[in-house]
Amino acid sequence: MKIYMTRHGETKWNLEGKIQGRKNSDLTDLGRQQAEWLSEKLKDETIDFICTSPSGRAMETAKIINGDRNIPIETYDDLMEIDLGNWEGQHHVDIEKQFPEDFDHFWHHPERFVANDQESFEEIIERGRLILNEIIKKHQKGTVLIVAHAILLKGILAYVKGYSVNEFWEGAFMRATNLSLLEVNDDVIKILLEGDTSHYKPL
Repeated sequence: MKIYMTRHGETKWNLEGKIQGRKNSDLTDLGRQQAEWLSEKLKDETIDFICTSPSGRAMETAKIINGDRNIPIETYDDLMEIDLGNWEGQHHVDIEKQFPEDFDHFWHHPERFVANDQESFEEIIERGRLILNEIIKKHQKGTVLIVAHAILLKGILAYVKGYSVNEFWEGAFMRATNLSLLEVNDDVIKILLEGDTSHYKPL
């Protein structure tokens, strides 16, 4: 079984420096273009199912990648982005001013981050483990594409790598429509590609 994983395209809130989490922001024109680039990269891959977060930005990305291929699209609530509570919808710079220690721990020392009304890093890694194994159990063979969000995808990768929370941010940054690839053989999951953006084209 092969599992491709990607993040949604660029959104308006990405440009504005706002935290999204469970709240949604529409794709920009560039975000839609990024999804088109990935669709082109994957055009010769036989994809049996697309499993997506129900967030609007992920759903639109999934539909653009699908194009006219008519690949079945399944939505999974557990593919949604990390729940960031009252941080959502606010600018990064404002959160940093209001909660400087929490903000620093979140991005630089995740093992020290104490969730208030946010989802913890332990919880996001566990959710990544559960949803990945749910998708593997359901499909078992063939090729699946997961369309989700940066931190949720990092949670899945942290689980596959056996990372502890303090290692959470190590590895590739999950840029818009970046591509990762997992290979599943029995109970062994290998990472064959991580955070690839070679499908980006000059603007």
